[in-house]
Amino acid sequence: RLRPRRHLAVAEVLAELDESGRPVDAALTARHFREAGDTGRAVAAYVTGAKRALRSGAFVEALTHLTEADTLLTEVAAIGGPQIVPAELAVHLLRGTVRTNLGGWAAEGVMEDYARALELCAKASGDPEAGHDSLGSLIGIWSWYCTTGDLWRVAEAGEALERQLGRTPMEGGMPVLASCQGV
Repeated sequence: RLRPRRHLAVAEVLAELDESGRPVDAALTARHFREAGDTGRAVAAYVTGAKRALRSGAFVEALTHLTEADTLLTEVAAIGGPQIVPAELAVHLLRGTVRTNLGGWAAEGVMEDYARALELCAKASGDPEAGHDSLGSLIGIWSWYCTTGDLWRVAEAGEALERQLGRTPMEGGMPVLASCQGV
């Protein structure tokens, strides 16, 4: 009983240091959140660590963080709440990017990650806050499928982008949509 509270206290101090501009090891923060039972914040910390690793070219480290985050997503989903879709979307988009960097467009798992991200964008469409995130994701997914030549998925992503722009208007969104539909 006392141990989870101590883990939570350490995790919150680490997160506070990180937010104040003094970066800490995101995996360490995630581990303490995980041990405290706060899996949602643990996933967010692993995603932060993966983004940092990706920026510095540490692709294997980024993939490790995303694998840890993915294992926690089932716990987050069991708890429920609105944070699961954006969290899972972030994991799949980043992991698709990392896997592409490590092994190319046809690397194992890339197609599955982007296909799942496309599904998640549809789930996020009713939430205005998640809707903005899904717009950026859909544009990226559309671009990725263009480069792979999967025209069915290109059309699917374009249609999803059009639906999402109807629910969550975005400055400059209509010209982007027009570009997507012109392909």
